[in-house]
Amino acid sequence: MKKIIPTTIIVLICFLIIFILASGFFYQNTDYEFSEDFFKISVSFFGDASSSRAFSFFTRDESYKDICNIQLDPAEENEQTPNFRDRDNIIIKAESHNTYMLYPSQLRHYGVADSLEKGTKYFYRVGSQQKRAWSAWGYFVTDDQDSDFMFFHITDSQSKEEAEFEAYRESLSKAYQTAGIPEFIITTGDLVETGLNTQEWDLFFDKTQDFMFKTTFAPANGNHELLSTPIYYHFHLDTPKNQIRYSFEYGNALFIILESNTLDYKNQSAWMQEVFAASDKEFKIVAFHKAPFSSGNHAAQKDVTAIRNQVVPFLYEHGVDLVLNGHDHIYCRTYPLINDEVGSWDSRTQTKVGDASKITYKNPNGVIYSINRSIGSKFYTKSKTMNDHLIEFGDQERVLKPVFSKVIIKDNTLNYISYEYDRGDTDEVRIIDWFEIEK
Repeated sequence: MKKIIPTTIIVLICFLIIFILASGFFYQNTDYEFSEDFFKISVSFFGDASSSRAFSFFTRDESYKDICNIQLDPAEENEQTPNFRDRDNIIIKAESHNTYMLYPSQLRHYGVADSLEKGTKYFYRVGSQQKRAWSAWGYFVTDDQDSDFMFFHITDSQSKEEAEFEAYRESLSKAYQTAGIPEFIITTGDLVETGLNTQEWDLFFDKTQDFMFKTTFAPANGNHELLSTPIYYHFHLDTPKNQIRYSFEYGNALFIILESNTLDYKNQSAWMQEVFAASDKEFKIVAFHKAPFSSGNHAAQKDVTAIRNQVVPFLYEHGVDLVLNGHDHIYCRTYPLINDEVGSWDSRTQTKVGDASKITYKNPNGVIYSINRSIGSKFYTKSKTMNDHLIEFGDQERVLKPVFSKVIIKDNTLNYISYEYDRGDTDEVRIIDWFEIEK
């Protein structure tokens, strides 16, 4: 009898071990299939950049309504592929609705993942647990809250046909090859030609989805979006539905995205006042579509004048360092400005870096405004001179070459490096402008 009891215990332990292993095996080998039903997948900021991300995606099949999910796999930084069968995976239920304001209407799904770990790589995919179908996967890394990071500024991909979106794809691919994979991308509006045209958004994502799978997008609304609705549908943002304006902190910087499709900035200024008051970040960066200090053909228009009168003084008053714009499809960068006059600085030095020259402003008193040339295929020409005395560097004629910019923030310095891509000709990339803010 005494021998039977230990034997029985050993047998039970063995059965227990086998059960645990078997359970893990069946869990890890649950059959899920890749499906092309899921498309137009975006990741955006929603809340704390160190602990949350928002997702938006679409399905062609109405049977997916209210049964979709977002799955995340936390991983080590050096891991190259996900394991969506790990027990630490996170599953989130997505909300669903139809995009009635866009034509043709589609079924959209969205959700927010919060309580994430800071400075952590997350693989993700979207799909439906119920249907056992999932999309291709992407990844992002949550903000580690240090003072060393890099992002892109691009603008005006503004395309309507497949060949134009293919050109945008080539430019974005060259940006990744040249400058590395950004932690996020700020795009300052006019993503498509006609914002209410669903087919253009289908092409926008189809051509660049593999690049969007590697980062987080922070879009501003452009006039070619027509309304706020197209951006609101395609990127899940913490913003009012009728006005694309939101903020986020990343590292030691505060970012504010404004709506410029308006002539009345009273409500946005009140909201910005609260955002500025709640942040103690070293750098303050604001982005919106319509540029207040351009040499392009929109410079004297009523909507741009409203920004100069209502927004520009507010930005200087609150210590903004850098403003990112688009709209005029030319490259144009100002001196540090106090409202509509050239400001001051402790020193200004110019350093040769390879074939480029870097201008360093130490403790500038003023806001620098930077307008990127289109990253797509539509280019304008310098057509106004009213702001020439405020512009330190810019196009003097029509240049048919896209521009993308890399922004590096490290400790108390901000470097803004603009690249011109000779797409379709020599395929060469060169730095056309480089400035540094040192505090």
